[in-house]
Amino acid sequence: MRRFRLALLMAAVTIASVPFAAVAQLVPGAPPTDWTEAQKEYRLTTLREYNTLITSWHAALNSDNAILAAAVYGDSAQLLVSGRDLVQGRDSIVAFLGSFGQRLEEIRTGVSDFLASDRLAYASGPMILVLKA
Repeated sequence: MRRFRLALLMAAVTIASVPFAAVAQLVPGAPPTDWTEAQKEYRLTTLREYNTLITSWHAALNSDNAILAAAVYGDSAQLLVSGRDLVQGRDSIVAFLGSFGQRLEEIRTGVSDFLASDRLAYASGPMILVLKA
């Protein structure tokens, strides 16, 4: 079994989530009643949605569906992979993910950095693809 270690350095994934303003404020324009608690609740909700998203991404790749896997990326997404050229744009990401085909044996991902704002979540971390020999 050959192993290819691919480090996913940056991927920006848009996540549909509860708007932060709806959680943090009681009245529009008023300061939040408990900023810290609202922030924790928002991050937890966003992380749960990210987990659902990455689970569906894993399932799409495991079923050799690169188009469905790449659907989580925006049109201008960039995928930085160690030892490879920058993969830029959803169509290029479809081609890159599709290049593994039936050779993909296992996928491992992790999150080393996570930032969530009102409409965008940023996650980065390692991605390891194990290919069949």
